[in-house]
Amino acid sequence: PQLVLSKSTAEILTTLREQFTGDIYIQSEVTQISVEAEHSVTLNGQQKLIGKELFFFENPHLLSKLLSHDNSVHLSKPALQKLSKVPLWTAVNLMFHHSQEVTQSPAIHMLYGAKEQPCIGRVVNQNGLHFSQWLCFVNDENAAESETLGATIREMKKQIKRMYPYFADTVEKEFIIVNKDA
Repeated sequence: PQLVLSKSTAEILTTLREQFTGDIYIQSEVTQISVEAEHSVTLNGQQKLIGKELFFFENPHLLSKLLSHDNSVHLSKPALQKLSKVPLWTAVNLMFHHSQEVTQSPAIHMLYGAKEQPCIGRVVNQNGLHFSQWLCFVNDENAAESETLGATIREMKKQIKRMYPYFADTVEKEFIIVNKDA
């Protein structure tokens, strides 16, 4: 299934900007987190923000580093060790712009190759544009080697070609995006 929104992304962002009542900190880096009686976040090593709740949407390894600066955090050693050992994944994204329609199906594809590593993708035909997006995950430990990433990309392309034999003939542009700690 594909989620079709009643508003475009631009309209949603405009609505959020109009209704948002807080402060926005651009080009800021969280350098410390404190979870005492009050929750606080330090930005760029200088500015301290205090709030009732704290939501963290970053890499778990970064959270353990940010908390380790705070002596008031009473996390047990096993909890800190567990937090530091959370397995991470690298996302390998392939995006293709096509000269013509590859398929009319809006379905999300789950392609499996010989290595049982799924390749997830979808093909979009919108306003005369034809493009496809494909995604595969590689364990971070293995992704450090460029040979592994190259093999993953070759496997993804092989799986796509098996599904759509004439896929490569329609490709005008190809983009490869590797997102560590996805």
